[in-house]
Amino acid sequence: MSLRPASLMIITLFSVALLTTPVLGFSVSVSTGDGSGAASSSSGYSLDDSTSLKEEFTLMNHDLQKSLQARGTGKNEISQQMTCGSSSLQSSLYIQGSLDISSSGYASAGAAELRVGLSGQGDLSLFGQASQGLAESGQEAAVADGLISTSQSLSAGQGALSSQSTQMAGAAGYVGSAAFSQQNDMVATGSFLGAGQMSADLGATATGTAATSGQASLDGVTYLGDETMQEISSESLGMRMMGLRDVGGAVGSFDMNVFSRDNYAYDQAALGGSATSYDLTGYRWNQNNPQIQLYLNPTGMPTSLTQASARDAIAAAANICDDAVAQNLFKDSNTVIVDSSKTVSDPYSTGSMDGYNVNGWWNLGDTALGMSRWWTSGVMVDGYYSIIELDVWYSRDKSWTTDWNTAVSQGKIDLQSVAVHELCHGIGMGDIYSSTYGGSLPPSDPRTKDFNQVMNLYNGPQRLLGDGDLTGVRKLYGQRPAGPMYCMSDPFTTI
Repeated sequence: MSLRPASLMIITLFSVALLTTPVLGFSVSVSTGDGSGAASSSSGYSLDDSTSLKEEFTLMNHDLQKSLQARGTGKNEISQQMTCGSSSLQSSLYIQGSLDISSSGYASAGAAELRVGLSGQGDLSLFGQASQGLAESGQEAAVADGLISTSQSLSAGQGALSSQSTQMAGAAGYVGSAAFSQQNDMVATGSFLGAGQMSADLGATATGTAATSGQASLDGVTYLGDETMQEISSESLGMRMMGLRDVGGAVGSFDMNVFSRDNYAYDQAALGGSATSYDLTGYRWNQNNPQIQLYLNPTGMPTSLTQASARDAIAAAANICDDAVAQNLFKDSNTVIVDSSKTVSDPYSTGSMDGYNVNGWWNLGDTALGMSRWWTSGVMVDGYYSIIELDVWYSRDKSWTTDWNTAVSQGKIDLQSVAVHELCHGIGMGDIYSSTYGGSLPPSDPRTKDFNQVMNLYNGPQRLLGDGDLTGVRKLYGQRPAGPMYCMSDPFTTI
């Protein structure tokens, strides 16, 4: 690398041909300006010895331009990122095969652009993401054992925008386009398994709202069209189609999917109250996406419930927590497994940790409806002790139901409502009722009067989180994944 000053411009050139080592990993970073006007570029490489690479930068005042060319075979990984203010662009490429890539980028005060063109053969995945504040947009294209020609364009400044134009042929393939805004999310994907040819021209924009556009075709048939995307983007709708294909005497498949989700509608479905009405215990599951497996021991369960109804009520409660946050807290399928062999020990004893997260039934006295107990490894991450096991008990001496109307009309205890409360304890939420009733807050604390929160006292069926509950769980686990979560970094594991 060499630096050469000029009167108003610094030009930095970086050019390398790798011929001697099997794999070389390195990174390059360049920045210009300072404060809010600073622009920066960073790149990371893991390259095969057959691959040649050239990257050039032009820096002028607060502006930064870059270009990149690479060509080679073997296993190669290339990542790029450009940032300026709250604008951020990133692109990542993985390939096992041959590639020819060319990209150019620009970052200036508050805006950035990145374009990537790629042709290759083998197993390949190209992912791009644009971010502007809370707005995010992204594209992905991938092929297995095939050929691909794709170009992706990313920009941020007046929102986050992305697009792709892709043609591929191979044993399997995937395209994805996604946009995320504070108001809604929209995602479009297409995939095939078994020899096929797919083309896609897709766009995604995230400004005040999120939308995708364009079309995707497989073997000459257009399965996703722009008219469908426009209709779905106008409201919370979804469409998915799946089918079987004849691929030379064998059976292949395809899957096309597009949907829009209204985030504001979900938050409005919360019970309201004050967004500050929450309390944290200082514990949480510190591993990313813990996917907690719950068990139900039906021993001693009241006869008004069935194993299936209790299982489904607890699973629905777990999903309430999952749907509110960025992480995958509880298992997606078979969230609750009925298993009488899983121990439900005396909740009032010290007990022992057995590695299972068990829901069960116990005599909890005259007042308690439910109890939860969690175990910690003692390891602290970012100020929170790590939870490693959760057990929940429900009072077997109360009148329970899993039917909302029965809970309202007959005053029976709604299992799902109590399960939401107890499972929220198990992910780090504290009670907000007063010490008068066994809580930890003084009666004068305004949070104790906010009965819109599920973490307050049970005063009837309440299956939705309140605004304070939402604030708390999102402080622990985030509101929504950064970037297009539905664009898979390794799509062939799920096609």
